[in-house]
Amino acid sequence: MIRYAFDRFLQPSCVLLLALVMTFAFSGLTSAPAVMADDASASTSAPTAELASAAELSPSQQAFELLKGLSGTWIGKGAYSAGGDAFPAKHEYRVTAAGHTVMEVQNVGTDHEMVSMFYLEDGHLVLNHYCAGGNQPKMALDESLFAAEGTLNFDFLGGTNLDPKTDGHIHGGRFHLADDGTLKATWLSWSEGQPVGELVFTVQREEG
Repeated sequence: MIRYAFDRFLQPSCVLLLALVMTFAFSGLTSAPAVMADDASASTSAPTAELASAAELSPSQQAFELLKGLSGTWIGKGAYSAGGDAFPAKHEYRVTAAGHTVMEVQNVGTDHEMVSMFYLEDGHLVLNHYCAGGNQPKMALDESLFAAEGTLNFDFLGGTNLDPKTDGHIHGGRFHLADDGTLKATWLSWSEGQPVGELVFTVQREEG
């Protein structure tokens, strides 16, 4: 009698337990794809957002970010287009002013050490070159050329302690970073109101 009563109690309980197990199992199967879908959506949306953010940068902003990426020490050779032997070159790039300025130091540790400061002025990339000649020419990025070729070409705007019609000065600068990591920096020299040659540095990032 007791066994009969126990069996009658056990059978509905087993049925109820089986129903609960099936319910949980079914809910797990149906919710898993949703979780996977959410993960897939998150993984695909991140690169898309990064690409969209990069596409929103102006040519000047993109060029400025490229310059920031040069941070470090670069070594190689310098040469004048007019002739003469090549000479050792050591340049340093540093991001400063809370990320708002890139400083380039040419000919580090020599008597002809010079500094160029790159920054955004009203959204446009400009540079001030503090020359060993005692003048300070200012130049602005050719945005159309950068957008077309990826070359940073800076055109003369003016400067201090110089008369561009008569004084010798740096009248332009051109920077190109090759796929192999070689950086070529070309400075255009002017005197008496006309070009007189180029100073070309070919450098690579110092290892270590």
